[in-house]
Order: sequence, then structure tokens, then C-alpha cells
Amino acid sequence: TARSGIEIDADAAIDLFAAAGATMARAISRGVHAATPADGDLFPVWSSR
Repeated sequence: TARSGIEIDADAAIDLFAAAGATMARAISRGVHAATPADGDLFPVWSSR
């Protein structure tokens, strides 16, 4: 949000965005693999494949 006043260079921004993307991908993957089936689900969960 640029409230801190800190300006990072392009290389640092790329590293930050790559780390954020990897973190998000890992979190989504963990959620997909940990999901359990519930009544009324329209699609099967990964663990029931």
C-alpha cells in the first residue's frame, strides 16, 4: 500500500512476489490435499480419487 515509505528495487520486488506466489501455491495445495468430503459436495475431493 506504500504507506511505509520504503521503496524496493525491481530485483527485490521480483523476489518478494515470487516468494508470495510460492507461499500461496503451497497453501492452496495443502488445502486441496487436506479436504474431506461433506454431504452435498458437487465434486469429489482429492483424497477420494
